[in-house]
Amino acid sequence: MRILEAVSQTGRNGAMIYARRIIPLLRARGHEVWLAARADSWIARETAGEAKLIETDFSRWPMTELRRMAEVCRHERIEVTHSHLTRASNFCLLLRILHGIPAVAHAHSHQFQPHWYFQKLVVAVSRETLRRHRRRGAAWGQRGRVLHNFVDVEKFAPAAVGADGGLDPLRAAGGIPAGSPVVLQVGEINPRKGQLDTLQAAARIRRAHPAARFVFVGTERCQDDYRRALREAETGGKLEGAVAWLGPREDIAQLLPHATIAILPSHHESFSLAGLEAMACGVPLVATNVGGFPEMVEQGVTGLLVAPQDSVALAGAISALLEDPVRRATLGAAGLARALAEFGPEAHMTRLEALLAEGARS
Repeated sequence: MRILEAVSQTGRNGAMIYARRIIPLLRARGHEVWLAARADSWIARETAGEAKLIETDFSRWPMTELRRMAEVCRHERIEVTHSHLTRASNFCLLLRILHGIPAVAHAHSHQFQPHWYFQKLVVAVSRETLRRHRRRGAAWGQRGRVLHNFVDVEKFAPAAVGADGGLDPLRAAGGIPAGSPVVLQVGEINPRKGQLDTLQAAARIRRAHPAARFVFVGTERCQDDYRRALREAETGGKLEGAVAWLGPREDIAQLLPHATIAILPSHHESFSLAGLEAMACGVPLVATNVGGFPEMVEQGVTGLLVAPQDSVALAGAISALLEDPVRRATLGAAGLARALAEFGPEAHMTRLEALLAEGARS
């Protein structure tokens, strides 16, 4: 097939990472792939040489850019557009309605936008995401399908036994002594991801586990009041020296396997790539019982689920695992087995191909 991946954000988030991962996989399966994006975007830089870039800012008014892109699609004989994020999905919807270019829209989040009412084929990353859109009257019947995210099981894998001759990469990055248990949270620094809940839980955990360290990896995307709340929680919880903020990292696959526990205390979530990555690394996962997490984690078997915005429950789950290395190993092994069996790339790409082919016919 001749596929146009349309990605409108310039920075990096879960949807961008997903789109970046499928481009080489589609090419490896014999498809021709174009990328519609801004030239200065993260994904355009990342896929240079892998996809043919069609530079666009996805402007819808005046309609000059829509007409130009429609002409490009006809010239390149694009069979279907596959859009990610709101601006790109709105743009590709208009390409379909005004110019007859078939379109598939990927719903990476619960966030509702009016364009979902008019899409012919919506691919949601979790059953909960699809349910939320349907509650608002969109994506009914065969117009809405579920396709869980997948994890790169070659890149994200357990740490090799005995591979570290000294301090492992995670503890080295955080300035953490060897042997200290590390609770790792990967994700954007913002209220939705629950870092404040983690710090509140950490203050409780440290009373029984003073050696425990808490490491945060992710880009700050929050207001000043949330930054202040995080600082106050760290100071008020007497967590000085127990917390490391590593910022955005390109080496998460090297850091993650060395975590003692991975946590994702999100207030709401569609279907977390970070959760799948922790499972693929064999790291026991504690997440909140929201969004797509129950579709990813089998409670008490492949991880633990707690109520959102409940730092007491979060502290209890983490403490229980810190006290039980056997259970940590059991949960980590079960999570790894499930990641390999259900969330690998091969089954995902086969299903995605079928959905894109269906979209091309609609």
